[in-house]
Amino acid sequence: MESSDFFSVNHQVVDLKTPDGLKKYHYVDQLPEGYKPRDLKAYTPKTISNDLIALLDHLDISKVVVVAHDWGAAIAWRFCAWFPERVIGLVAASVTYRPPAERYLTPKEIGAAVPNFGYMEYFASDEAVEEIESRLFKFFNLLYQSSTSPISSQMDIHTWTLPGNLQKVLKGE
Repeated sequence: MESSDFFSVNHQVVDLKTPDGLKKYHYVDQLPEGYKPRDLKAYTPKTISNDLIALLDHLDISKVVVVAHDWGAAIAWRFCAWFPERVIGLVAASVTYRPPAERYLTPKEIGAAVPNFGYMEYFASDEAVEEIESRLFKFFNLLYQSSTSPISSQMDIHTWTLPGNLQKVLKGE
């Protein structure tokens, strides 16, 4: 992580009264929309965990309680495994611990093994960013639709995550 990346970090210090006196607590959001590694191949759990350590060192924070959700929870589990001396506790919402795979699984292999993760192959494709950004309103309506949404008539609310379906919905196929 380069020093300029630290400016995209949301860091707040809060004083809280505890039974044994006033204590300072830090809130650090390391993955706001401005965080992107220079090389996308470096966007791995280990690289992100190392970036978190660099950030904690920069902020002079020795131990943390990690709070994470969804894809961030998968990173948090790895961070805690690699740097247990820096962790007081972990709150991981919606993603339980999974041991590391014996080998790297491609997004296509993940979608084949767990069809509801089929959208991951599309997210990893070269065309996904442009196609999603050019249909951003439709994409967000799909993510946050209700059963009465106009988009739900194109595809069942629970099937857009299957392999190939997200791009079909976005393109109106």
